[in-house]
Amino acid sequence: YDNYRTWWGHRTFAPATAGDYAVDRDFDLFYTPARKIGRRDMFELMRTRYEGSGRCPEETGDTKVRVIGTTKQSTCHVIAVDGRLPLAICSTIWATPAQAEHAPFIPLNAAVTRHDPAFELDLPVGREGYDDRVAAYVFRRLAAVAEIDRKWYGDGVRAFWRQREDELLSRYSDVWTAAAREWSDDSESARRRLTDFAVAEEGRALADARRMFDELSWYIISNNRIEGDGSGATSQPISPFMPSGNKGEHR
Repeated sequence: YDNYRTWWGHRTFAPATAGDYAVDRDFDLFYTPARKIGRRDMFELMRTRYEGSGRCPEETGDTKVRVIGTTKQSTCHVIAVDGRLPLAICSTIWATPAQAEHAPFIPLNAAVTRHDPAFELDLPVGREGYDDRVAAYVFRRLAAVAEIDRKWYGDGVRAFWRQREDELLSRYSDVWTAAAREWSDDSESARRRLTDFAVAEEGRALADARRMFDELSWYIISNNRIEGDGSGATSQPISPFMPSGNKGEHR
């Protein structure tokens, strides 16, 4: 069931140890990577569907392959620990509020004391129906639509979150470093710095998810061409969805 996932880790980080996939071959869980691995590498590992390998379900039609970036993910985590920093702030969880394929990794330091209110609400148990107050629902709603058609709908959403993550990787490093510098003199100020950053980025990502869902909904409506209905329309849009705020023009 998970042998594909281990094989993909080898294929991505230590290709010489991977070889061809074989269902009856046990791939070592621990191995030495062939290169230095960064956070971006881990983000992409968590959302991969084995694109370009001949094992991607969308490319082969084989839906029995267990990809890493499944639609059943409720959240994904990449844990970063810097042993040079004070113990209280040395750990950061980069977490997604929905499946990683179409949701962003947001950095949450161990010293964070609060969150955006929508992120503090858990998924209701035993209650049916969409709840716009819950951040997880907002992100999963966007992901569910994006994954109806990964080429025309999903690629633009995925590219947008990558762009946001690249910004976060740079900016969070500065915030983390500044908090570490002031920790010994004013730990409360350092906590506030890390907390305020997390809350602001959660709110920003939530606003982006709401906006992208609206834009994608309009894209689907305006490109609703059903082939064979006598209108002479084709079944494909003119160009894939591109969210506003991403590199490229929104259509």
